[in-house]
Amino acid sequence: MKQKLFTLFLALLASVGIASAQSGTRGDNLTWTLSNDTLTISGTGAMADYTYNTMPWYKYRSSIQSVIITDGVTSIGSHAFYNCYSLTSITIPNSVTSIGESAFAVCFKLSSVTIPNSVTSIGDGAFSDCYSLTSITIPNSVTSIGIEAFYECSSLSSITIPNSVTSIGNQAFENCTSLTSINVNSNNPNYSSVDGVLFNKDKTTLIQCPCRKQGAYTIPNSVTSIEWGAFLSCKSLTSITIPNSVTSIVIEAFENCTSLTSINVVNDNPNYCSVDGVLFYKDKTTLVAYPGGKQGAYTIPNSVTSIGSDAFSGCSSLTSITIPNSVTSIGNQAFENCTSLTSVTIPNSVTSIGSGAFAGCYSLTSVTFESITPPIIKKAFNNTNNCPIYVPCGTKEAYVTALNENDTIDESRVIEKSPYTYSVASSDNTLGSVTIMQEPTTCAEPLIFRADAAEGYQFTQWSDGNTDNPRSLVLTQDTTFTAEFEDAKYTVIWQDEEGNVIKEDKVMQGEMPEYIGEEPAKDSTAEYSYVFAGWLPRIKPVTENVRYTTYFIPQKLTPEKVYTVNINGENCSLNISNEYPEGAVVTVEAVADDCFKFEKWSDNNTDNPRTITVTEDSVLTAEFTKLIYTIKGANQSSTGGSVQVVNP
Repeated sequence: MKQKLFTLFLALLASVGIASAQSGTRGDNLTWTLSNDTLTISGTGAMADYTYNTMPWYKYRSSIQSVIITDGVTSIGSHAFYNCYSLTSITIPNSVTSIGESAFAVCFKLSSVTIPNSVTSIGDGAFSDCYSLTSITIPNSVTSIGIEAFYECSSLSSITIPNSVTSIGNQAFENCTSLTSINVNSNNPNYSSVDGVLFNKDKTTLIQCPCRKQGAYTIPNSVTSIEWGAFLSCKSLTSITIPNSVTSIVIEAFENCTSLTSINVVNDNPNYCSVDGVLFYKDKTTLVAYPGGKQGAYTIPNSVTSIGSDAFSGCSSLTSITIPNSVTSIGNQAFENCTSLTSVTIPNSVTSIGSGAFAGCYSLTSVTFESITPPIIKKAFNNTNNCPIYVPCGTKEAYVTALNENDTIDESRVIEKSPYTYSVASSDNTLGSVTIMQEPTTCAEPLIFRADAAEGYQFTQWSDGNTDNPRSLVLTQDTTFTAEFEDAKYTVIWQDEEGNVIKEDKVMQGEMPEYIGEEPAKDSTAEYSYVFAGWLPRIKPVTENVRYTTYFIPQKLTPEKVYTVNINGENCSLNISNEYPEGAVVTVEAVADDCFKFEKWSDNNTDNPRTITVTEDSVLTAEFTKLIYTIKGANQSSTGGSVQVVNP
């Protein structure tokens, strides 16, 4: 929306136009006139220097499409035409000898400029952000090109440096993303070029590689130093090889090289080395540069004590970084514009974090400090996502002070959190998994986790022997737990009437247990012998640990009287009629079929199972009640139940 409003504002300004010619004087010798869309500067002598909005025609800049400087004017002042965003052409006379700082900066529509042979200097940022500038001719009169003179001239495809140029400022061609070559006249006493790459005359210093350089590039063996931003925004380079001659690499040398996957160093280089395409000092104590095209996560080696300035700057594909406890310092802009980085943990070994270390890391969702003593923090998190900053218990006040020493951080972002680490996992991922139900976000909050067994398995215990599941604990130290699982077997115990274990089995969930072994026996008494009749309760598929107890039918050795006992169930398919000696104790159990439940016996007794003492012929009926369910899809029916005779 802001862009649309800004565009509309420009359109309105352009439609208003200049109702009448505007004019004025600047000093004793120069005058300016604005007629329609043409600004004319005339007179003799030097043009004044301005700041970005103090030139007298500033308020008319949206209508200025053409600038004519008449003969006699000797210089173009600083910021003279700054942000004249409708300017398309400029006429510079032979009387002009210098172009001042930011003179044509942010002239979006300026596509070409002819600099006359009289000009000797092009100031700092003179044509910076001239996005439409496709060509410029630098005459043989120019001796100096200022710092960032053509910064972000993104349409400029090539440039030729004449032999008169003796000075080129740092990053003069930075972010010229269409630039394929920087050519130097062979007679230039100070500079040279090889394959479009800019060097000093003896090729010991690599000054600037054009941004559109593609593929792999090997730095010549003559080079001893790589200048500030030499490969900055070379987004088509895939690899760079550094020879053993290089002894100095200045910061930002490889920043924003988004296709670069490796920076390789010849093995016998005395100052630098590379590991997996990452650039280090020879002893691997300082990480110098990480290639911007590497994707995913990266773990910094334990040998590293310092992360250099701009080391990861512009690595937009870096999603995760692990900083070891060996690191003591993080340099300026070390992780600037790592736009895919979501979280970072600063170990307790770090004592200083440089300015803008995480600036532009807009995807950060958390920053965690482990040290109870805050490091020195120099605007490390300015211009970042307003994510939580977690600090150890009892250190919030100290961290708020440290964070605001050079910056302004809302103290509500600073949250005290247990500094202890934890790891909870399954001992075997094929048997089950672990779910973190709650992560502690404050010192008092517990870690809550749960073991989930895979089908056919069951949780047994945690690695420390605890069997709570789910489990909750407040961290008091670094903690590692693993969940242990086993086949989902239940214990089936076969025992006699006194509770003595006869046999113990392990049975899989859902299986029907089966007693295998010698048939249980019970010693006869003077009056009775006993016949094994089965187990109580009724054997059924296993869903839990279970005990089965023997039961026997007594038989009187010398029966005086025998009675008939009829056992039946109302609506039952099974009716039992047995003869028992007088005084026999009989245990009966009513077992309901599906959809029925036992209600009572015909004598209103509700015990189940129950025992009776045989004293006469008798009839006993079990009564059942039908369970009512809502059944969808089919009609179902069932018998009332069945009865079995037992004797514990």
